[in-house]
Amino acid sequence: MNSTDLFIDYDVFLKNYEIYKTMSDIPSFDFYNSLITLINPSYNKESIRRLGEYKEKVKNVDNALFTSDLQEKWAQNQLTVSLELIISILYADKIDIQSNDSLDGLKNGKGKILFYPHYGSYMSILPLLASQGIKFTVLMDEGMTHFWDEILQKVSYGQNIKLHGIQNKKSMINVLHDIKHGYNLMMYPDFTAGETPEYSGDFLSKHAYIPQGPVKIAQKLRTDLLPVAMEYKNNQLLPDITIDKPIDCSNSKEAAMKMMIYMEKIIKKDLSKWWCWEIYNDIILKK
Repeated sequence: MNSTDLFIDYDVFLKNYEIYKTMSDIPSFDFYNSLITLINPSYNKESIRRLGEYKEKVKNVDNALFTSDLQEKWAQNQLTVSLELIISILYADKIDIQSNDSLDGLKNGKGKILFYPHYGSYMSILPLLASQGIKFTVLMDEGMTHFWDEILQKVSYGQNIKLHGIQNKKSMINVLHDIKHGYNLMMYPDFTAGETPEYSGDFLSKHAYIPQGPVKIAQKLRTDLLPVAMEYKNNQLLPDITIDKPIDCSNSKEAAMKMMIYMEKIIKKDLSKWWCWEIYNDIILKK
């Protein structure tokens, strides 16, 4: 490891996967505590440096809801969020997620469109549900596809997740094909990096763009648009995941607004866990 590396960095995890896998034979809380101690800013200079860098990224956020205390907490969460995903990847096939009708419905027939905000360990949804036999197709920034491609070759549930680089023009064609063949599309639509959204509305007490990509796909394929819920009970490290009732997509604008309202409720539980403050001014606020 270099002096600028941390044990929870994705590239360090990938290079030393077999060691981490062996370590995961211990209870998840013990695994978590052993690594969180190693990156404690009280002892780790790189952690201190990163905290300063994270705080700098959000110091000019144009929203009074995001106070200086929340900015401090946001930086702390940015430092440790990768560890939460690492734990989900390693422990996903070591646990039994309680079966329920909402999850069972994702295993049969045409794929559904699922959505959740960039909140907390949002990517943990993929390993935790894929380990239960649920198939996913995912549009992802190509900067992260190498990490995920490598990981999916190593885990037992890897065959249940298909990745497509969002920058590739052919990716959407492949995604639509996957959905028709039973793969569920997981989306995080609290912002869009593509064309400027047609709709806007109130979001976190400001006028913001309202993405409608998931709505359009659900309409095109005549499939369900489903909100995902994650709940951490009794301070557990791995969340319980459920699927809420489908959003009516007969009216595009109303469906897009309902989607954003659902995500806003999740984000407001703890504003410091929403990753998108980093891009809030430039991409989310209505110009």
